[in-house]
Amino acid sequence: MIDKKRQYLLTEYESAQDSAQHHDSLLWNIIGIIWGAQLVLLGFIIHSIESILSKPIVISSSVLAIVLLLYLFFTFLSLRNIRNFKYSRCK
Repeated sequence: MIDKKRQYLLTEYESAQDSAQHHDSLLWNIIGIIWGAQLVLLGFIIHSIESILSKPIVISSSVLAIVLLLYLFFTFLSLRNIRNFKYSRCK
């Protein structure tokens, strides 16, 4: 009986640890992709800021960069909560 309970707890610990590490690495991958996309958008904006005809493109690119930043913020909060919950299950 004790061995079954111990095995169950070890399995639960292993699953929670794997899930926490997965969500942590997923968060860092998302951060890297979005920061890279924002740098590309920033370069695009700086390159086309001199042209008066491209004002709508610059504004839409800036709005897209802000939306990506907000998405990153909310994704960070949700994945951080999941990761912390999984690590608390490990304890």
